Amino acid sequence: MSRPSIHEVVPVQEPSEPTTASEPTTASEPTTASEPTTASEPTTASASDVAAGPATAAGTGSGAVSGPAAGDAPGGGHVRDGVWVSVPPRRAVTAAPALIVVDAQTAFLTGPDAVPDADRLVGRLTTLLDRARTAGALVVHLRNGGEAGAVDEPGKPGWELYFPVRESPREFVVRKDGDNGFEGTRLGELLAGRGVRRVVIAGVLSEMCVSATARGAMDRGIEVVLPRDAHGTYGLDDIPASVVSRVAEHALGSDPEFVGSADAVRFTAVPGAADG
Repeated sequence: MSRPSIHEVVPVQEPSEPTTASEPTTASEPTTASEPTTASEPTTASASDVAAGPATAAGTGSGAVSGPAAGDAPGGGHVRDGVWVSVPPRRAVTAAPALIVVDAQTAFLTGPDAVPDADRLVGRLTTLLDRARTAGALVVHLRNGGEAGAVDEPGKPGWELYFPVRESPREFVVRKDGDNGFEGTRLGELLAGRGVRRVVIAGVLSEMCVSATARGAMDRGIEVVLPRDAHGTYGLDDIPASVVSRVAEHALGSDPEFVGSADAVRFTAVPGAADG
């Protein structure tokens, strides 16, 4: 991680009126007053609708998910007037047996060079950690080793993990030297050895190590759950940090399961943890 070296489609509603003169009917298929035709395309949602998400979810249990709105492409959304309108984040997801906390180090979460809104992010990460530990899920803390002079250079105060680690057969620290937490580390081995095929990923930085680790997991056939309020980053020149984080999400495509809040994430006990 090299940068900090300084260092949200509502259900589609059918139109209430028949088609207008701009969409004429043909002689072979006349419309009648009792059977008004409907528009061939769904209506679009306003920006506030997109942010708010659907009014209801398909269920409230740990296995319930809220589905896409009618008219959306599978797993993605649709384009309207040159803008990609995403399906809303899920409000509940199937429980996961593992949590990967990416680079929650003091350099990025404390002090003047912390990511924007770091206190809120710490609160979201705390929620995930508490739930994972309570459920008996596997917890992996990734710790980045920055280059010489970087704020997360090994041995410097910024390199230290923000959250105390409870080392056990269910909780580990994995050091990495690049963005992808799977490259050159034992992360893949830890997950495979316990039969983990689904993980929750959170931490920093959104477009760098969080994104690269999520891709690394998906490349290995591991399902990824990404809570939108549990990863963060810095602004990029004149681009606000919140926009950078959202673009990083979109760049991951439709494979991850995006969930609106860490509060909706559930965990389950990891298999084989007693084996160490």
